[in-house]
Amino acid sequence: MKKKAVKRKIRLDVKSNAGGTGKTTLVTHLAYILGKKGYSVTVIELDPLGSLKIFTGAFSQTEDPPPEKTLASVFRDDFKGNYPLFPIWENKIHNVNVILGGAPLEESIHKIYSHSRKYYLLHDRLEDYPLESDIIILDNPGGLEPMGLVALAAATDILVVMQLEYKALYGSAGLINWFYDKINELRLRPEPKILGFVPSQVNIKKVAAHRNIGEEIPNQLQELGISCFPPIRESNQFINASGVGLPIHLFAPACEAIKDFDPIVTKIIELMSQD
Repeated sequence: MKKKAVKRKIRLDVKSNAGGTGKTTLVTHLAYILGKKGYSVTVIELDPLGSLKIFTGAFSQTEDPPPEKTLASVFRDDFKGNYPLFPIWENKIHNVNVILGGAPLEESIHKIYSHSRKYYLLHDRLEDYPLESDIIILDNPGGLEPMGLVALAAATDILVVMQLEYKALYGSAGLINWFYDKINELRLRPEPKILGFVPSQVNIKKVAAHRNIGEEIPNQLQELGISCFPPIRESNQFINASGVGLPIHLFAPACEAIKDFDPIVTKIIELMSQD
């Protein structure tokens, strides 16, 4: 599909304040859909657990990449713009790459804390050595620091993945306050904007809490001036597809859950089309 002209390049920070929320599932599917529509995409993994390799089939399913083939190399003092890019799903699309995280980032975290530029390191690299991508998607670990701050400082926009649990309902305001506090503390200009919250792993038919919270959370977020996207449903197909390194579009193209990503993709394309 021929893409629309990109007037604004996006760095999308996909966050969650906990692990296991479906964040990497969202990241990989957004990358595939946008790539299929003709946009160039780079996914940067900031997670030391390194699950992106499994979800995308990048590098090897049985071996981990050496440090020089991960994001750890980008944080090195001698980095000169040679990003360790791995193309993914090449037999279907030709414009989606990943920069893997994994265990080598543990050492990078220590470096970040001691570096004079600290949380701005990734921002500096992307400014000094720009990637030729229409959109960069930053895949964070569960939790918010320190990699969450590194991603925040590099981002233009923020997307928050949440599970429909009562702690999420009561914690959403605190999380939004954390964003604004850190944006001010880091003096980010221009300020990254919160694109919205995405309820994930939702089963409205079987889980009463999902129904109840699903009705409350959009109104609560709206009062705070934040959008809430329609939920991404729970499906075993996500688990099955990620186990073989594929999006469900390629693994189970008839799965109804494919449609759940459409509102988010539409919003991202709208942002990239703005002056």
